[in-house]
Amino acid sequence: MTVSGLEFAWVLVLCVIGAVAWRLLRSAVRRL
Repeated sequence: MTVSGLEFAWVLVLCVIGAVAWRLLRSAVRRL
């Protein structure tokens, strides 16, 4: 795996985690 490929994988993982965290945050705000 190349360095650029590894960086792309990290960015992809961070984007997925961010999207999930954003959904959980919005759902939590709705409950308040």
